[in-house]
Amino acid sequence: MKKVLSMLCVTALLISLVGCNQGNSATSNQAEVLNESDIAQTEWKPERTVTFYLYSGTGGDTDTAMRALAADWTEKYGVQFNVVNMTGGAGGIAANFVYGQPSDGYTLFGMADGLSTINVLGAFDYPTSIWDIMLLFGGVGCIGVPKDSPYNSLEEIVNDAKNGKNIKLSVCSPGTIWHVDALQFDDALGTNFNILTYDGSSQAIVGMLSGEADIVCSSLGEQSEYIKSGDIKPLAVLTDGSRTIDGYEGNIPGITNLYPDEFKNVTFARQWNGVGIKNDADDSIKEFYRNAFQETVNSGRLDYVKEARNTEYIGLIGDEAQKFVDNCNSACSWTIYDLGIATISPEKFGIKRLQ
Repeated sequence: MKKVLSMLCVTALLISLVGCNQGNSATSNQAEVLNESDIAQTEWKPERTVTFYLYSGTGGDTDTAMRALAADWTEKYGVQFNVVNMTGGAGGIAANFVYGQPSDGYTLFGMADGLSTINVLGAFDYPTSIWDIMLLFGGVGCIGVPKDSPYNSLEEIVNDAKNGKNIKLSVCSPGTIWHVDALQFDDALGTNFNILTYDGSSQAIVGMLSGEADIVCSSLGEQSEYIKSGDIKPLAVLTDGSRTIDGYEGNIPGITNLYPDEFKNVTFARQWNGVGIKNDADDSIKEFYRNAFQETVNSGRLDYVKEARNTEYIGLIGDEAQKFVDNCNSACSWTIYDLGIATISPEKFGIKRLQ
């Protein structure tokens, strides 16, 4: 297994150079700006409870974002929007459940970057294009350790790992962005970490805090509350330049600042989360949700989530959202297929290899 992970590191490193890194997407520039009058003109609106089904666990960025969006829509449209976490099967349990429901607008799919490998892992038999996708937030990765860890810098833990110490690193489920990023990180530094996977980032963090792992790789937002409370010491963010968090003294160094030579050709994969509805739903249903989504993003009512989770708006809908997701799908799915981890060709789902 260690040999397979090592191979995956190398290939993910190369593929990701042209893969998921899309940069920040300003909603004012790239997403259609809609207003409340658009909402009033749609022919359909929900008249009973709507449920978001998430393939990720509780407490992570996707869970937090979808619960905030559901609460906003509950207040604005006068019907209940609920969130149900349905983990397992590399995301396939939730995806298959939502796909099997009527396309009547009352069942939504809470999705994130883990969707990129769901097809080639045999967890879901339909291409991403069967969803009408609305992208909400994305963020950068962070390497953190518990407050009682003997390590106070990334250099210390890297040196121990290179000297043969068994360092356990926790991440969310296999094939997700933070898993791929952890493999890139491990490969570039030659640390040979023992990588442990969990159902979600929240569970990966708890696993580290409980002593099951020594360090964690997840989004900065997912670790932010633990950082501010002093329960996690952040060692580095997986990006260029440093980051700050309100309530935390000092800067969190960027990995390229700490190891400029090792990461000069590495572009870490980009996180995303959002909501999807089946594409075969009536146009009036899709129009309602697109308008509702963009109105919420443009209103700034979810800024508190953005600030609390130290994340960034993506705010894309329609073709732009699909293009963003397609690039991630290509980078990740072709990587694990080429290595033989996945036996199903991405071509079966119309996933083109990035040039």
